[in-house]
Amino acid sequence: MTSFDGRVAVVTGGRGDIGSALVEALVERGARVAVADLAPLPGSHSPGVMHARVDVTDPVAIEAWLDDVEASFGVATLVVPAAATATAATVLDMTPDAWRRELDADLTAPFLLVQSAARRMVRAGLAGRIAMVGSWAAEAAHPHVPAYSVAKAGLRMLTRVLAADLARHQILVNELAIGVVDAGVSRITFEAHPELRERAAKQSPLGRLVDISEIVDHLIALLDPAAVAMTGTTVTLDAGVSLRAALAEGSDRR
Repeated sequence: MTSFDGRVAVVTGGRGDIGSALVEALVERGARVAVADLAPLPGSHSPGVMHARVDVTDPVAIEAWLDDVEASFGVATLVVPAAATATAATVLDMTPDAWRRELDADLTAPFLLVQSAARRMVRAGLAGRIAMVGSWAAEAAHPHVPAYSVAKAGLRMLTRVLAADLARHQILVNELAIGVVDAGVSRITFEAHPELRERAAKQSPLGRLVDISEIVDHLIALLDPAAVAMTGTTVTLDAGVSLRAALAEGSDRR
């Protein structure tokens, strides 16, 4: 099992399905974890975990939060911007405010967190690992979630830009691009409409959705201090769903 003994991690969106599972895995492996979310603070929490309500789109709030983390735990060298939102709307229906709000949450917020956290690592002379939570929507046009798709495409390039800039400081930045998972907003939808879960699973060549435990395992691997040769890379974990277009084209040719 990967050990994070003595390391400090920060996770935004850490009260969500994926974020909370990741926090649990990090703590299990010895990390001290600071969690930021807009959800109400928990009544109790595990030792080695600190929770805060933080607007991750506000640079002042991010700085204040990381100041508190540093004072309590030390400099964070494991960073996961997992907070995200998605607004269902067509291009014709989406309002400018909704567009800006979503790009702020899904693209600007990860930049703000990584920038502030990386500055602290550089000042302290510490190497680090940053795992971006992306989506296969970055390369597949999803007209029902236009801002989300655009933001995730931007996050992919942000991953590469950050990786190129921070490599000289031994801060590695990679992205995990996730397919359809039975969690978060999708889970709420699937619980209300079970037939949609089955339809989504059938869209995958493997005939299944991605499991939260698989996401956590891959994020842990990207955060592993022993992984020293990969940066600026996207790892796609989507049960093959991004192959749909290629498979369809091949079928048409036949």
